Amino acid sequence: MDKKNNLIKSQYINNNISYFHLVWLDDDNSNNDQFNIIIQDLKEVIYNFQKFSTIQECFDYISEIQVDEENVILIYSGEHVENIISVVNDFPQIDSTYILQQNKSDYKQNRYLSPKVNYDYVDLISICKLIKQTIRIYYQGHTILSYLQSDTKTLQSNDKGLESSFIYTSILKEIFLDPNFKPKHFDEFITYWGKKYDNNTVMLKKIEDFKQKYHIHDVIRWYTKPGFISSHLNEALRTMNMNLIIKFDFFIRDLHQQIASLHFQQYGNGKWESFYVYRGLVAPLQYFDKLRKTEGKLLSFNNFLSTSLDQKAALMFATPGHKDSNEVGVLFRIKLDCTIETNAFAKIQETSDILDEEEILFSMHSVFRLMKMQKRDDIDDDIWDVDLILTTDTDEELNEMTENIRQNAKGDTPWERAGHLMIKMNLPQQAEVIYKNLLDNTKEVGLQTRYLHQLGVIETQKGDLDHAMQYYLTCLTIYNDIDNSAIVMSAVFESKLKDKNSELYKEHAEYIPLVKELLEKNRYHLSMGPYSKATTINNIGELYKQMGKFHLAIEYFEKALEMRKGFLSPHDPVLAASYCSTGIAYSAIGKYDMGISYIEKALDIQKQCHPINYCEMAISCHNLGLTYFKIGEHSKAFQSFEEALKIFEKFRPENHPDIANSYDTIAVCSSKMGRDQDAMLNHQRALKMRQAYLPENQSETAISYNNIGIIHFKSENYSEAISNYEKAIKIQEQLSGNHHKLAILYWMISEAYDKVGEYSMAKFYCEKATKMEQQCLSDMI
Repeated sequence: MDKKNNLIKSQYINNNISYFHLVWLDDDNSNNDQFNIIIQDLKEVIYNFQKFSTIQECFDYISEIQVDEENVILIYSGEHVENIISVVNDFPQIDSTYILQQNKSDYKQNRYLSPKVNYDYVDLISICKLIKQTIRIYYQGHTILSYLQSDTKTLQSNDKGLESSFIYTSILKEIFLDPNFKPKHFDEFITYWGKKYDNNTVMLKKIEDFKQKYHIHDVIRWYTKPGFISSHLNEALRTMNMNLIIKFDFFIRDLHQQIASLHFQQYGNGKWESFYVYRGLVAPLQYFDKLRKTEGKLLSFNNFLSTSLDQKAALMFATPGHKDSNEVGVLFRIKLDCTIETNAFAKIQETSDILDEEEILFSMHSVFRLMKMQKRDDIDDDIWDVDLILTTDTDEELNEMTENIRQNAKGDTPWERAGHLMIKMNLPQQAEVIYKNLLDNTKEVGLQTRYLHQLGVIETQKGDLDHAMQYYLTCLTIYNDIDNSAIVMSAVFESKLKDKNSELYKEHAEYIPLVKELLEKNRYHLSMGPYSKATTINNIGELYKQMGKFHLAIEYFEKALEMRKGFLSPHDPVLAASYCSTGIAYSAIGKYDMGISYIEKALDIQKQCHPINYCEMAISCHNLGLTYFKIGEHSKAFQSFEEALKIFEKFRPENHPDIANSYDTIAVCSSKMGRDQDAMLNHQRALKMRQAYLPENQSETAISYNNIGIIHFKSENYSEAISNYEKAIKIQEQLSGNHHKLAILYWMISEAYDKVGEYSMAKFYCEKATKMEQQCLSDMI
């Protein structure tokens, strides 16, 4: 069978969004007209359609579909129903199966054998309706499950350790509700989806219909329509897909505002006090266990959350597919108190495209407190009731989190704040989309330099130092073009405007207000110039430092430092950071006295800052300790490292990387001072922390194993040394660009094998080390 010719795709491919296959197995191949009917009816929600006439071909095709990324809906029409029912459970790709037959009572006894099978349908209309409902529920459930598992992803730079998805949608919500926010991506939205569905005439018609008829008072109807809106929007929020989020900006704002408007109409009259809504889903066991650990804590659903007033209807979606599966049914029972101010929610039955559901829709980023969990004893299935209450606007814990986020999101516009926060959250891809979009939509020179600079920061975060340097040098070129002559010309022109008797004033009097406004803008950008220019120069120095070009780094650091001395207070923390960076670079080229002098100046300033930035001070202490260590002043180094550790332990969250690094440096220093037992203890602490916050196979973990191996080697415990070296090597070999580190590890393990008399292994690693060093030399040529 020619699958290529038989496959009809509807261009449902997009960014990280799961999609559905519809497969029809038709024994006698006699339902081609009906197959075409299904294609037309379901083309808006199905990725592709495939029709087979033999069981073998059908299930061979299904077996090639990737599990967890694609889902199969199977329709069967024929005489071998029992055979089909017996095998569908063996295919995890199959989400559900529909049996199309004339006598719907023949096979009822098989229902328990395969909960994936729906067999009592004699017409395609019923099947198509159920398929649409299945897909809609799947996307809603999929989105929620993703938020239940997102608690493993924390913001390391945030001392509260908040979930990144919570922070992300919190700032997005503030952006879309900001009075100054002006959505402007409607045309981009239409163009984008038109390209995505360029081969799907049904969807193109719907997109054109959306373009012509969309109105802010009808957003909920569009959201609840089957098709591309709700599933793609919620998936974009889940995956932090900024490309899609930006294109959805108008829709998100309009949808929230309609929900908020309905909320006021329905519950603002004081007639309602409290009631319950329900949401059912099936959670994998590991995510259910994480949910249990949140009892008494806050839980955020970051999408637009759909719930029902009908508990029985919600319970249907909380039933696990198999009694022996690793899944648990969850029924969220959400108590809503209409007498207090909360996030907006509304009954949408009258405004929805689906009129027969008692649906309550919540705006994005609804935050609940999980009160209790209890297993239901009224049914056989493994289903738990999870009681939630919607948090109030005065919830102290929530307000503290929100304020913490605001403090970390800086910028003059909502999107700038979002971009700045993405950088702090170490989400460079999302930040890049924001700043490139900002750059493409401004002609103001001052803003262009700001966005170019931030793109340089982002490229540095991504590790692409060459592109970062290009952005910074472009900034510098623009700054240099704004020279003193521009300032002089502005001043002369402004003075002429002040003279009402001048010819210039008389000739252009009607334009005076506009010219004054332009001069104010120019003055703002010129006054900001020195600060921004110094920051860019300093960041170029940071790039050179990361490249190991310390002499060039010092040149730029010194230039930035001199500029900053001209316009910053002597006690400004930015000046302290500048001194510290310069000191580190001097230490790197062996000018240790200069390094110590500069870092001590940084510490002097940091101790006088109000409020004191203790963590920045700890970083300076740490770097001072590293410099003392390099010149053999181990006791002074140890003292600086301990001071840094005390600060980090007080002001950083548990298992923060800075604490682990401090334990490591203290351990190395202790070893140099002959205190190997203390060194081993601190290296093990560092390793334990890194294993807690890092994914597997990270270079920092390899460093810990290597350090522990060194202590074992010094203690002549060679077998343990070899064991730790091997763990370090295993990690380093999976990382690219680590030839020098690998060569050192090979030499060390070779020496350890030699000590225990395993000379063949010693020779093996000796040869690998030699080969790796040759590779290092070739990389340098």
